[in-house]
Amino acid sequence: MKESSKYRKVWNRFVVMSSSLSFLVLYSTQTILIKYLNEKLGIVFPWMTVLLLTGGWPINMIIWVVRYIKRKSVHALSWSYIGAYACLGLMDAVRMSLMSFGLNYLSGGTYMVLKGTNAIFTVIMTKIFLKHRRIINLHWLSVAFFTLSMSILAVGGSKENESENDEQSSSEYLVGFICTITSSIANSAQSVIAEKYFRKLKKGRSFTRAAEVAAFNGLFSFLFSCILPFAVGEHHLWINTYSDDSFDGKRTTFIVFCVLIACSKQFGYLFKFSLTDFISAFYVSVLDMCRRVIVVILCVILFNEPFGWSKILSLCLMLVGFGVYLFASRKVKQLQKMEEEIDQEKKLLIPKQNNAIN
Repeated sequence: MKESSKYRKVWNRFVVMSSSLSFLVLYSTQTILIKYLNEKLGIVFPWMTVLLLTGGWPINMIIWVVRYIKRKSVHALSWSYIGAYACLGLMDAVRMSLMSFGLNYLSGGTYMVLKGTNAIFTVIMTKIFLKHRRIINLHWLSVAFFTLSMSILAVGGSKENESENDEQSSSEYLVGFICTITSSIANSAQSVIAEKYFRKLKKGRSFTRAAEVAAFNGLFSFLFSCILPFAVGEHHLWINTYSDDSFDGKRTTFIVFCVLIACSKQFGYLFKFSLTDFISAFYVSVLDMCRRVIVVILCVILFNEPFGWSKILSLCLMLVGFGVYLFASRKVKQLQKMEEEIDQEKKLLIPKQNNAIN
C-alpha cells in the first residue's frame, strides 16, 4: 500500500509538472504568434484574432470523443452541463474579444504585465464564490502588489507610449488598457466558474473530463464569436488584404501562423482546465503569471519593444507579488495539514474517553 501510494504521488507530480510546462509553452506561443502577425506581417484585425483563438475547438472535441470511445462508455450531457458550458463559452468569447483589442492596441510586454491582474480578480472571486478555498492576509498582500504594479504601468506606460510611439494615440492606449483589464476579469470569472463546476461533479479527477470542458467551452465560444466579424464587416478587409498583390509572399506564412494560433490556444485550454480540476483556479492564475514574465522578455528580444522604467518597475512588483502569492498558498497548505492532524487526534481520543467512562 505504501509503495502504491508513493508511486501515485510521484505520478501526480509528473502529471502536474508536464501539464504546467505544456500550459506555459502553448500559452506563451500564442501571444508571440499574434504579435508576429501584427508586427511583421502588418495584419491588425481584432475580430480575426478572436476567430483564430476560438477556432481550434475541434482538437479538444476529437480528444474527448476518442477517449470515450476507447473507454467504451456513453456520456449523457444534461441540460445543466450544456448550460454550464455555454456560460463558460460566453465568458470566453467576451474575454477573447476584449483581449484581441488589447493585443492590437498595446505592446506585447505592456499587455502581458496588465494581464497579470488575473490574480487580483481570481483572489477576490475565489473569496466570494469558492467558500472551500481559504484566503489569508498574505493573499491580499499579493493583491496589493499586483494592484500597485498595474497602477504604475497605467500611468507610466501612457507617457512612454506618447514619447516613443507617435503613431499610436493616448486614446488607443486607454482603449487597450481598459479592454485588457476587463478581459482579465472575464478570465478570472471563467476559471472560478470552471472550478465550481468541477466540484459539483462526482469525485475523482479525469483528463477526459477536462477535455470535455475544453471542447464545449471552445465550441460555444466560437459560435458566440463568429457572428461579430461579419456583423461589423471586417471580413471584407480580410479578403482585400489576402487578395492584394503585395501579400503574395506572405500567404503561406499567414496560413501556417493561423493554424498554429488556433491549435496553441485551444490545446492550451486542455491543460488549463486539467490543472483547474486537479489543483485549483489559484494555481492556474499563478502559473499564468510565470508565462507573462516569459512573454514580456521574449517581446523585448524578438520585437525590440521598449523596456521603460514603468515596465521594469511594474514587472518587479509583479514578481514580488507572485512570490508572496506562492508563500501564502504554501502557508494555507500547512494550516490545512495541521487542522487535519488535530482532527485525527480528536477522533482517536473519543473512543479512549468512552472506554474510560465505561
